[in-house]
Amino acid sequence: MKALSDALEGVLNYNCEHESERLGQRLPSNCEVLAAYLNNVMCGKVGSTKLSPGDVDRAWHKAVGLFPFLKDKDLFMEAYRYGHA
Repeated sequence: MKALSDALEGVLNYNCEHESERLGQRLPSNCEVLAAYLNNVMCGKVGSTKLSPGDVDRAWHKAVGLFPFLKDKDLFMEAYRYGHA
């Protein structure tokens, strides 16, 4: 179980800076992507799919379960607040 937790933490906290430099544009961090996803979930829509209240609840609980694995919680909160502004 420790290996799975370590792998999940590694993916969620992966730094995209070298890909950003290679592509010549800034890529969002996984914290920012998760915050944008949760913002969309709370709006009841992910992509072009409208979510039922039950779908919103399930998606929210699954995504929030990733929160303990994030190292940069401040960046997540800033991105989430920015998405709600």
